[in-house]
Amino acid sequence: MSMRFRLTVLVSLAVALAVLAVSLIAWTMIRSWMAGEMDDSLLAKVPDAGQIERIAGELPDGAMPGSRLFHVTGLIQRDQAAVQFLAADGTVERQLASPSFNDTLSAMSTEGVTLPVPVTGGPRLDTVTIADENYRVLSVRVGDSSTIMRLFQPLTSLEQTLTAIGWSLAATAAAGVVLAAIAGWVIAAAAVRPVHRLVEAAESVTFTGDLSRRVQLRSRARKRQGKD
Repeated sequence: MSMRFRLTVLVSLAVALAVLAVSLIAWTMIRSWMAGEMDDSLLAKVPDAGQIERIAGELPDGAMPGSRLFHVTGLIQRDQAAVQFLAADGTVERQLASPSFNDTLSAMSTEGVTLPVPVTGGPRLDTVTIADENYRVLSVRVGDSSTIMRLFQPLTSLEQTLTAIGWSLAATAAAGVVLAAIAGWVIAAAAVRPVHRLVEAAESVTFTGDLSRRVQLRSRARKRQGKD
């Protein structure tokens, strides 16, 4: 294995590790930020819990809520969240969602999915998987009553966006490694060229015994030309 090849491999590995670390940090920060924005959007509905309950009571069973209070404005899309109102014992008293969402929420009991009930008046956020889909769920007591409101926010759009970002970062990292390999090869060639000249001169002296041979260094020649 030549010195040039070893230098190229070392440079490529160093750059690859650096790019990989930066990509992972960037993806983690983006994921944390986007998830935080979604949680903030859900928590912003806590003060409106009483109003949401009132509006829900005015809608017929099976109706799809159209009020903006039922929407969760996220970074990716303006998703309509499903809403549940539960009694103190966890029994669902009322549920507002699209037909497909209703079927998904109905699968909670069949799949044995349970959500903790807020013990105090403070809200809580949980992530659950229902019918192979992930949801972020806000649970909060409505005012001073025993009624519990739950908002279900699909995470599909968020996950798809994070996957796309991950692939973009991976492609960028791969391109960086390729460019680093090319640059490493060029740099290594320039670095080992004087060594090759010295080796050739030493071999020539060994075979010929002529100690008058000089090694031509381009850098010195250029300096002398500049002085002249």
